Amino acid sequence: MTTEAEALANILAWSADSPGWQRDELRRLATQAALEQAEIDELASICKGDNPAVPLEAGHLRGPNRDQGEVYLRQVHGVRHVNALAPDQRLTLPRVGLTIIYGDNGSGKSGYARILKKVCRVRMPGRAEEIAPDMRDGFGRCSELLHSAAAALNRPLPRPEALTAEIDALAAWADSLRQRQGAARFL
Repeated sequence: MTTEAEALANILAWSADSPGWQRDELRRLATQAALEQAEIDELASICKGDNPAVPLEAGHLRGPNRDQGEVYLRQVHGVRHVNALAPDQRLTLPRVGLTIIYGDNGSGKSGYARILKKVCRVRMPGRAEEIAPDMRDGFGRCSELLHSAAAALNRPLPRPEALTAEIDALAAWADSLRQRQGAARFL
């Protein structure tokens, strides 16, 4: 699989043999960002046989010809005053493939994971942890993160003073890009 369209086509083909409630759930996940409790209750009633399922079909998926900009995070660098991360280190992420981050205890794996979760707006409750300042440096604030994290469009990002403001600015920029280009999911 090399494209999102191929991945979605594979999911559609795989779902053909799935139970109706799962195909209905896939349709809902493909067409909206989150499920409300009422929709979860509807899925339960589909499982019980009280309501018919509306299965996932090709029309529910985003087409391969739709004009979408590809957005990806290339690098995190310039991190200062965050957790106990060493200053001026770089975490480079390739455009394709899987990046595995490993290291000894206290080497910064969790710190970078928190940064990535915040930037990528993890939607799972309890999974997007707050980024803590480095208590050893006495500043009590986080600053200068992602000052040149770039997207595929090579668009410069704003450089606010505080880490939180920078991450919020990056996330807002990514949201505006998604809205302009109609991308349902990215990052």
